[in-house]
Amino acid sequence: MTTRVEHAICHGLNISTFIRGGGLQYADRHFFMSRPPVIICGASVRSLAASAIQCGWAPICFDFFADTDLIQLLQRSGGKFAGQLRSFRDLPSILDAISGEVPLVWCGGMENYPSTLAELALMRPVIGPTVDSVMAVRNTESLRGTLNDCGVYLPENAPDTGGDQEQRWLIKPIHSSGGQHIRLLDSAGDLAAVSPDFQYQRFIDGCPISATFVATAASTRLIGCSLILSGVQSLNASGFQFCGNIGPVVLPQLLQDRLIRAAQAVTSRTQLRGAFGVDMILKEGELWLLEINPRITASHEIYELSSNRNLFAEHVAAVSNTDPNAHLRSPAVTHMPDQWSTVLRLIVYSRSEEALDAGSHFSSLNSTGETFHETGRYWLADLPGEQVKPQISSPSSPAIPVPCCSVYVAIRRGLKKADSTPSVFLENDVRTACRLLQSGRPLNKITKLGGQVSPLVDWRRFEQELKSAMQQFRLHVHSK
Repeated sequence: MTTRVEHAICHGLNISTFIRGGGLQYADRHFFMSRPPVIICGASVRSLAASAIQCGWAPICFDFFADTDLIQLLQRSGGKFAGQLRSFRDLPSILDAISGEVPLVWCGGMENYPSTLAELALMRPVIGPTVDSVMAVRNTESLRGTLNDCGVYLPENAPDTGGDQEQRWLIKPIHSSGGQHIRLLDSAGDLAAVSPDFQYQRFIDGCPISATFVATAASTRLIGCSLILSGVQSLNASGFQFCGNIGPVVLPQLLQDRLIRAAQAVTSRTQLRGAFGVDMILKEGELWLLEINPRITASHEIYELSSNRNLFAEHVAAVSNTDPNAHLRSPAVTHMPDQWSTVLRLIVYSRSEEALDAGSHFSSLNSTGETFHETGRYWLADLPGEQVKPQISSPSSPAIPVPCCSVYVAIRRGLKKADSTPSVFLENDVRTACRLLQSGRPLNKITKLGGQVSPLVDWRRFEQELKSAMQQFRLHVHSK
């Protein structure tokens, strides 16, 4: 029996029924004549829209940031930025203007709104896991036994105030993304009643990593692993804010086997389908799972840049039980003309005490462009179209830094020496990336409100923080 998703993907779309009530103009219709439309929505969709365009789709995009480079990308490639969101809960009413034949792919943040996903699934084909699967994998406590059987552990989430007083705990939102609003408690004495929207989680002091998988009805494949950067002060982040990824990284075979077994067991139990991510802590040769993200994650670009693959096409194929090549509606291309051995994707935040002038800020970012070097290149993305200013939740609370832009560094694939372990090879690439950033000094002249010009990132300090992260990885990956 053909599902709604399979029908929408495999049989194409009738352009005459695409638009309801004249919601888009004639010129917009022209965009979709040669490329089938797909709705993409999430907190920030620029990277996923680029992947969809590369395999021949025409994205209709909704997100919270309306980044300038996203809008320009869509204008050049036959897509459309259809609206800046204020809440995911608004999506069902907003999307009612678009034909129910147009499928939807969702990304970051929407996993925390299962009722909205359920409503959208009644309106149109949703290329992603079912709502039941989303809720099952987000309830990691119910998977504790399954994970333990595979050699992957889950931090405790119910502190024992009479237990080890030296143990440290996190307090974090139950529905969160990007490391926002996570706080480290100094001691068990700070434990108190927590609101229903928050939970405790034992703090595991190790190296944060992520893994990306694609699950079909027949198999669950590991796409790759990467290091997670969080709370990097030189990038102006606070607390545990997500600051990007470095990868791909190679785990020892024993850990990789445990990780794959755990992912296979979870997908078998929950019927999870499509691309998904797993966030973990690597500590002394053991894997501690923090959360499962049942969607294409931000790290998908790491694997697309370092190999000839397209995670959007693989996700669509996995959900619809079809061949990934069937979704490369134009010849398969990578983001770049080469493949790269290591990719750094960094999220730079606005400083908590300042706001940035939109026009001057974008001009400064745009003038940097793409910088080439014999060892690699760097470029900027996710460029804001509005004034960048911190979020203030209350007059008495400190301002929360907000994303300012992304910096990408790709290191050329070189000849790997026979005596170089994967971790040493990665560290060499990271050192090369830091030298490239220090020589080019992107984001060195950013205009703040009031006209003051100053560097946004101290790249020398960033190198020191990155060295520390690499030392953590080396320490914990070879322990035990």
